[in-house]
Amino acid sequence: MPRKKPDTDRPAQAYYYAGGTKVYLTPADDLVALDSESLQQAGIGEGSDGAVRSLSSKVKLVDRARVGTSAGHGGRALVDRYPVFRSHGVVMVVLPEIRVEESRPHQKKRLEDWLRVHAAGAVIERKSDDQLVLTPASGDGSDALDLANALAEQVEPEMAQVRFLRVTPAPGEQAKARPGSR
Repeated sequence: MPRKKPDTDRPAQAYYYAGGTKVYLTPADDLVALDSESLQQAGIGEGSDGAVRSLSSKVKLVDRARVGTSAGHGGRALVDRYPVFRSHGVVMVVLPEIRVEESRPHQKKRLEDWLRVHAAGAVIERKSDDQLVLTPASGDGSDALDLANALAEQVEPEMAQVRFLRVTPAPGEQAKARPGSR
């Protein structure tokens, strides 16, 4: 599937591909996604005060202001693993996992060759003959996003997309999409 050409007038920013189209992401500078261990390092409890929103058993969404400087570097060291963005009214947390699908025989060889060179450090789990899941060696969502985009641009498989946790507010509850908002 042909990819849309990059918009050269637009400044460099995060993006992903969906159905062959580049979708830009806006950093959610007011939010961080942390695992339970990082929450403890930052001195944040998982109490019921609404400051921490559980997205999965591992990933929690927190107001960046709650992380503060107790985590060092304004929380930067703790938040790189799960970058948080907004796109089309949805908060999107990038997980360190890429789903790849390719059923065309001539592209499978190209995909395998590319992975050998560019994803040598990634864990590759074959789900079926046409599906792979890649996990970057770093375990960082930002590395997964970069790897998925490079794969989509250089190999053009039927699908190469990083896994997101999407936080969609209920209709009429836009304010509740942010932890700590009630």
